[in-house]
Amino acid sequence: MKTYPMKELTCLCLVLLSFSTKGQNIFQRTIGHNGTEYAFMVKPTDDGGTILVGETTSFGSGGTDVYVVRTDNNANILWTKTYGGSDADHGYDIIQSADNGFIIIGDTKSFGNGKTDMYILKIDSAGNTSWARTVGGSGDDGAGTIKYLSGGYYLVTGTIESASPQEPNIALVTISETGVVTNLQTISGLGLGWAASATFDQGHVISGFTSSSGAGGLDICLVKFNPGGGIAWAKTYGGAKDDIAYGMQQTLDGGYIVSGFTQSFGSLGWNNYLLKTDATGNLLWSKVFTGSNNDRARHVIQTQDSGYLLAGYGPNAGNLIKTNSSGSIEWSKSFIQGSALFSVTETLNGYFAAGGITDNTGSSDVYLLKLNKSGTSGCQESTISLTTSDPSSVVSTFSPGFQLSSVNSVPANVDTNSGGIMKTICLNGVGVHTIDNMKPPVLLYPNPGYGIYTIVRCPNCYVEVYDGVGKIVFDAVSEDVRNEIDIRSFANGVYFYRIKDLATGYTSNGKLIKN
Repeated sequence: MKTYPMKELTCLCLVLLSFSTKGQNIFQRTIGHNGTEYAFMVKPTDDGGTILVGETTSFGSGGTDVYVVRTDNNANILWTKTYGGSDADHGYDIIQSADNGFIIIGDTKSFGNGKTDMYILKIDSAGNTSWARTVGGSGDDGAGTIKYLSGGYYLVTGTIESASPQEPNIALVTISETGVVTNLQTISGLGLGWAASATFDQGHVISGFTSSSGAGGLDICLVKFNPGGGIAWAKTYGGAKDDIAYGMQQTLDGGYIVSGFTQSFGSLGWNNYLLKTDATGNLLWSKVFTGSNNDRARHVIQTQDSGYLLAGYGPNAGNLIKTNSSGSIEWSKSFIQGSALFSVTETLNGYFAAGGITDNTGSSDVYLLKLNKSGTSGCQESTISLTTSDPSSVVSTFSPGFQLSSVNSVPANVDTNSGGIMKTICLNGVGVHTIDNMKPPVLLYPNPGYGIYTIVRCPNCYVEVYDGVGKIVFDAVSEDVRNEIDIRSFANGVYFYRIKDLATGYTSNGKLIKN
């Protein structure tokens, strides 16, 4: 008989119990101001509310700052906080700690040792900073996810760029609740540890992608670690082209569910990709859900009915896809034009989903939805038609380079501010606020990447890429809904892009990382 960690089951029961005693409103709401706000992760809190982490340019100390919003069970704002410095700082994941505070992870250019460093912060229940640290070297480093281990320790996964050769390495950082970094392990040749899960045997598993092993292009990879820290097994999944994973979770049967997107299977462009394995990484089944030819599943959870729920986006709007335990679609929804969904979490009576929504001026707000178990939020939603296929995913075993690395961790300063205006689009099916002329945000993926980046939602755009001193190193005019930036011949590092829609004049700017 399989046993499960009591802490995980206890926490799950407490969270679900708190949700079950609260209201059951459904809604769509936005939070932000006149700049750019996104939520990359939404998590339940033990009082039945939510905590969101992402980024903002409207508030803070300059550039882009980490943005955290805490709400009650009906998404009323309890408080908002920004964290960072004068340069670019981002938050990607958050977890509630034993003292009812939170630990935030992301990346920072404001503090640290190199170009970009891992950024790890501890805050109390009111958002006040307890401590902040950076981890990294002289290259481009960043954190993607955080999971609780045991004994007051947490696992932070991400990427650390090696100096020679200059390439990304998946990084695993063990840190205590008091901010002491006790261990740093790296896996060479694998990029972006965006998802991790503590496992029932007290080990852990991480997902990423690699070009050095597998069937071709970029392949999804899973690496399982024993409780003692050694690698138990490592496998790749995919086809002849690029396959990328962003979401992963251990399932109740001891296996794993992985979400991402693929160019190897389905129609042209990117297609939603869902894979289920057993406890040792053997593939049980894989599914491709094809809709608009540019669909990306960013996050996946196992639901209380043993099915799965994927959050992501297509060319025009954010999507949710609900499947049964075998990967067959039960329902699929698309939401307001201009939205993108990056994260989803479950309550006893429904789901919270979060991401961003962009208007015709280029301003973006946090987008927060509460849905019932049928995927209904009350307004501006539609059922999307998806074609399901069973791809011939290739599974390979490989032996990644794995080593303990010296820890370069320093305290980080934190400038804290607050701000955010909430607007309700609809509440329990009744429209409250109308958002007109929503423009689908221009999306650039994968970013970070290895030199080829796909531009989505810009059929007729002028594209410029600059190096660190402002020199144009790439420019082109796109003529298709799927256009590519190819800088494979350039040195690894940080670049900056400017994409102008020639039809509307809307301009999108951002950072482009080549690993």
